[in-house]
Amino acid sequence: MRLRLALLAGALAVAPGAQARSVSPACAAVAAYSDAHRGRAMLILKDGRPVCEVYAAGTSADDAHPLYSGTKSFAGAMAVLAAQDGLLDLDEPVSATLAEWRDGTDRQKVTIRHLLSLSSGIESVVGRPPEYARAVELRPVATPGTRFAYGPAPFQIFGEVLRRKLVARGLQADPAEWLIQRLLTPAGIQVGQWRRTPDGNPLLPQGLALTAQNWARFGEWVRRDGVIDGKPSLAPQRLAAFHQPSPAFPGYGLTWWLPAKLQALAPDRMPRAVGRLDFAAAGALPDDLLMAAGAGDQRLYVSKRLGITVVRLAQLSLADASAARAAGEGWSDGTFLRLAFQTVQPATE
Repeated sequence: MRLRLALLAGALAVAPGAQARSVSPACAAVAAYSDAHRGRAMLILKDGRPVCEVYAAGTSADDAHPLYSGTKSFAGAMAVLAAQDGLLDLDEPVSATLAEWRDGTDRQKVTIRHLLSLSSGIESVVGRPPEYARAVELRPVATPGTRFAYGPAPFQIFGEVLRRKLVARGLQADPAEWLIQRLLTPAGIQVGQWRRTPDGNPLLPQGLALTAQNWARFGEWVRRDGVIDGKPSLAPQRLAAFHQPSPAFPGYGLTWWLPAKLQALAPDRMPRAVGRLDFAAAGALPDDLLMAAGAGDQRLYVSKRLGITVVRLAQLSLADASAARAAGEGWSDGTFLRLAFQTVQPATE
């Protein structure tokens, strides 16, 4: 991996005439670990300032990478911003918007919070997101609020809910475009790509591609409680929803993983569809640490308490990852975080 640490000014704006400098030993160590597991880009911020920024050979700061399921946390941003704007309430039933769900079945019990905490009881196949119309036809297989089921369909159902909410308000009926105007453009986040289903609707579970810097800008929006250029974009308490798990599963909040709670779970409590999330090597984790995670070990970690935002992007190679896990050499979030935390600790004599 070619290591480069860019000197940045302000909130991730490249300073004119910025020069490269050698990376710290801690930065080199975490970069080497990322590189050994197909890493392409990594950016670590402390209090909004970069302490480690690295790119693999052939990759630059301008390259957008697919986030895969890291996209899901943007649906959470849509939800809290829509709640702020009076478009919805997180605890309102989905049937308040989807009239076809007023059928006397368990669908009437499903709330928007159930959808986005993956506790609606609606199951779907990972990696096979249905179109909005097909997703809306699905029914819970468990009582809403009682079972955690990881999959793309609940996010597509939420997409249809928000689409209809926007239509009713006389706004552009496109959840992705609405978020771009409401948050991403004001926050300086440029979208590399947002893939869509054949019906033209944006993929909310897995469609975004961003550069490391742009994904970090989103993480900083979360870390700063929704403040953009010194001005709040929503009430701070709105983002508390990201940290609140459902009774069905303690390790997942509203579209974000909760690593400190995952670390405390027995291995058999981890949902099978998710794969291996290993935090054992990290040591004590802050209770407020959030994680957005995508296939191929794409990662965004945010902690207000530690003042950090960490982005890690990688090449997707499920076959290589499976082989590494079988050999006991697979990616470990715990090992990566332990090394990443060392980059923001004060140097000792």
